[in-house]
Amino acid sequence: MKQLILPLAALLALAGCQKQAVEPAAPVSLSAQAAADATARLACGSFRTYSQGGWGSPARGNNPGTYRDARFAAALMNGSVNGLVVGVTGQLNRHYIRFETPGAIEDFLPQGGTPAALTGSYEFPFLTPTRQSVLLGQAVALKLNVYYDNAEKYGTPALHLYELVIVRGPFAGLPVGDFLAVLERAVGGDPARTVSIGGRPVPFTLAQLNDAAAAINENFEGGSANNGFLRCPVPGS
Repeated sequence: MKQLILPLAALLALAGCQKQAVEPAAPVSLSAQAAADATARLACGSFRTYSQGGWGSPARGNNPGTYRDARFAAALMNGSVNGLVVGVTGQLNRHYIRFETPGAIEDFLPQGGTPAALTGSYEFPFLTPTRQSVLLGQAVALKLNVYYDNAEKYGTPALHLYELVIVRGPFAGLPVGDFLAVLERAVGGDPARTVSIGGRPVPFTLAQLNDAAAAINENFEGGSANNGFLRCPVPGS
């Protein structure tokens, strides 16, 4: 089955952990909510992300699982994309995993274990990977964060999540969308372990990929945090 891989500009128009329900947030005052919202703001807009556990939570109250289910069709079954595909399709010795329902994502996430690439292609839940990988889980969560953000913005940001730039670590200077492309190629079985950043080749490991993906997924957790891992892009850079 062919995957529609969107370029960055076109983005505009995955031995696991035990699941636990994420409790809905307790009511807060308007002033407290405003303060929480402010912590997830950058100069170029406000943002929200969810971790593997959030995306994999059973829908309950106003938690991430409820949001996942309610907005799945708008984000991932909208004519431009048809379900969530993570990895590489259409290439020899490359692999992917595909989800066509929000329930399949709930059943799969979160993932644990050693960061590793896929060794086969899967149409979840009909075929489930026998080799679980925390890297696969982080890749699924990151692509969800990017696509849900693209389909429906939180607050009134001027930019999208995929346009923000990584601040530190081996991928510093790389936009989230470009990082996601590198992550998907690695998860799909591409053996290359360098990425060009600012015109220079930068080596990386699967563990470093995993750490960076987790940091992005957790950076604006629930729209009430900003861990400082991402910044606004510099115009003209």
